[in-house]
Amino acid sequence: MSQTGTTATVERHILRERDAMLGFGDFGALFEAYHAHARRLDLPLDPLGTVMMHQALAGAALQLSFRVVEESTAWTLNVHRPAANVFAAGGGPDSTLTGRYFVDDVETIGENRLYVQRSHPEREPTRSVLSVDGIDLFEIFQQYFHRSEQLAVRFVELSSSEMAAVFALPGADAAWIRGLDGVDVRALRESSREPIESRTFTFACTCDGERVARVLAGMFGEDPEALFQGDASVEARCPRCGALWSVDREAFDRALDRLR
Repeated sequence: MSQTGTTATVERHILRERDAMLGFGDFGALFEAYHAHARRLDLPLDPLGTVMMHQALAGAALQLSFRVVEESTAWTLNVHRPAANVFAAGGGPDSTLTGRYFVDDVETIGENRLYVQRSHPEREPTRSVLSVDGIDLFEIFQQYFHRSEQLAVRFVELSSSEMAAVFALPGADAAWIRGLDGVDVRALRESSREPIESRTFTFACTCDGERVARVLAGMFGEDPEALFQGDASVEARCPRCGALWSVDREAFDRALDRLR
């Protein structure tokens, strides 16, 4: 499996005797790209957030590797204590993946919740909201699949950078899948004789000044002066990756006209 720069490749295998699918990847380069991005933009990067973002990015790639290429998905975990948001999003023909960890001014509702939104250019978007237990993203993804999609899935950390997931197919033994550990999953990968097409993900965001202007227009369209306060332009971060963009009044007004 190759891995260069800001990318990671997920290998996909059919476990025919078990009626299941296996996804495996080494996400070291992807994690390094996220760390470099966070340092460059002075985004939060504490130990807890690092673990959660690693799981979010790897878990997102493992899930997306078994979805249709045209589909994009965004996951947001709102954590009650310690107050934080963990966001990951990716997919589409370019197979990009981005994410962000928030700790400032995070609103909570007394429980942890996972928000999942799927988009496809030829279908209506779908959105799921799920109350979840704990802050382990792999366990939370498993809760989501079990409760929202009635599907047995097992996410496993094999090393600091190697992650894997086993997805049930019709007829699979759900208890067997949920009971898998790292040793089991590594053995399954090594013994697999039916690899299927792999998929490579790149750490990147599709944001630009116009997209950020549209977000601001949606938030401040009724009162632009509350945003600009007499200035010709403002700086705003992309809500997906945290990149800083300068938005002037002309770009804001164009975005507002498109929304009307």
